[in-house]
Amino acid sequence: YTTIPKEGTPIKIGCSHPLTGYAMLLGEFCRKGVELAVEEINENGGILGRPIELYWADDKCNPPDGVTAINKLITVDQVDAILGPQCSSVVLATMPIVKEEEIPMVIFCATSPLITEQSGVGGNEWTFRINPHDGLMGPPLAKVLKEQFNVSSMCMFVLNNDWGRGNVMVWEDLAQQYN
Repeated sequence: YTTIPKEGTPIKIGCSHPLTGYAMLLGEFCRKGVELAVEEINENGGILGRPIELYWADDKCNPPDGVTAINKLITVDQVDAILGPQCSSVVLATMPIVKEEEIPMVIFCATSPLITEQSGVGGNEWTFRINPHDGLMGPPLAKVLKEQFNVSSMCMFVLNNDWGRGNVMVWEDLAQQYN
């Protein structure tokens, strides 16, 4: 901002989530949680005296729809920041947009390691991940499966998207590590 917003000026948060389609339950749970949190924050005076306004866009957990959703939040709703998307493929498809538009995007659910690799200094400085990626979550689970449950083989059925492919990469390495 070139000027500091006045107290009482709303902070506009855009939320890009799957509100329809095969992953709509994820979006529905997220929506309920975010709305509850924002209601509580606003009841307690907002952030630095500024209330939060939410703007929603349905990305359907589909990259082309995600691009449309992010563009809507930025150009039509003119949000200050974006929460989501939840699906790794949508995050990866929209990262260049938030970088070009210089809108911060906070990722809390998508787990592809590629998001981390493409974020931060030298990459996309407008995307912030606050959750662990598959490469961090897989090894402890693999260790428990091998050492406590004596699992010697496994089969994975995954979606053919960045989330599924990322999991396959992680688990192929873990399978070799644990024989």
